[in-house]
Amino acid sequence: MTFSTTTPNDRDPYLIRLPASLTEVRCYTDASTSLDLPSNLSRNVGIDVFIVNNQKHLVQTIYIKAVMKGTSSVLMAEAAALVLVATVTNLLDLQ
Repeated sequence: MTFSTTTPNDRDPYLIRLPASLTEVRCYTDASTSLDLPSNLSRNVGIDVFIVNNQKHLVQTIYIKAVMKGTSSVLMAEAAALVLVATVTNLLDLQ
């Protein structure tokens, strides 16, 4: 079995020479619930939202930590995190 190695030339359109710089707004969300217990149908959820705005000259970051009560599923918690970030970015007029 032989392996060949190739070295990229200067005309390689897929070679990234510098670290990528994303110029748009980026949003990261996370949701965490308490342990699944059969007797506990409704749980509290921790929601984290992190927004990075590179559209301005100085990079702006926003971190939001929230609690949601009465959640019955992990999907509901993740959906709530997405609704929160959509609401915040809409109110701040971020594209």
